[in-house]
Amino acid sequence: MNILLSFYYFLPKFENKSFLYKIFIRLLARGIKFSLDLYYPIFLSKTSTKPRLEKNFSNTEDEIFIASMTSFPARIEYTYISLECLFRQSIKPDRIILWLAEAQFPNNFSDLPQNILDLQTRGLEIKFCEDIRSHKKYYYSMLENEKSKVIMFDDDLYYHEDIVKHLIATYRKNPQYIIASRVHKMGFKEGALQPYRSWQHNFQATEPSLYLHHTSGNGTLIPAKKMFDEILFDKKLMMELSPNSDDVWWKINLIRMGIKVFVFSKYNRDPITVKSTHNSSLVSSNTFKGAKDLQIYNCLNYFGISFNAE
Repeated sequence: MNILLSFYYFLPKFENKSFLYKIFIRLLARGIKFSLDLYYPIFLSKTSTKPRLEKNFSNTEDEIFIASMTSFPARIEYTYISLECLFRQSIKPDRIILWLAEAQFPNNFSDLPQNILDLQTRGLEIKFCEDIRSHKKYYYSMLENEKSKVIMFDDDLYYHEDIVKHLIATYRKNPQYIIASRVHKMGFKEGALQPYRSWQHNFQATEPSLYLHHTSGNGTLIPAKKMFDEILFDKKLMMELSPNSDDVWWKINLIRMGIKVFVFSKYNRDPITVKSTHNSSLVSSNTFKGAKDLQIYNCLNYFGISFNAE
């Protein structure tokens, strides 16, 4: 798997400059996805190597990195694949937590497939909580572990074995920023923010910026909770203004607080999705039906944010 992903991420990132190259990359991504969807589950079922998390008792809470993920019934069957990617990292997170809504899994563990339950013996923590949609990805991990760093991941992507290593290394050099693996550059025209679909996607940035929009589930490292104010964790307000887009809620609040995003650009490309799980995602409604723009403007208007950006 990692050979295919390494080749994909190694190719020059010229998508914003060449239409033909963009088509080539998309076709390549489809080919890689087909191969991974076909062979990776077979590999996981046949291999005798079952990596597990090792507790490092010398680490204090502020030295702990938590990989945090959420899922829901339509995708839970294949969530184990993304989780396996995290267990097979070259440098593993200290903890991996899967947050699930009690309302969606009323029988708790009895509602989960065996391939998820089996991962508990290797260190997976499964926790049930209130349904706050994609915000479950980070919210409870940060509230319950205020001194730890949280890395947000989605439940429907293949992850390169070095992504955790690179995010942690980048954070240690830049602890004052959000560390992303994929970003879009917010677009402006005459001082007005443009619709989300017109932003420069997978933007290759070399400097941190307030106007880099991290796509949270591709792998985003969040510093300890003390960096942020309590408004960010106002659950009622969050669900009123941006219920379906955790990355929008984060982006507008980061602008409000003046906290920049720094991207480690190796993985700054459209991700490879697991099987048909992306069909059940919020991407289409958020992006293609304008829901993301609505949530952006809800947040901007509420916080009274205007721009003088180029």
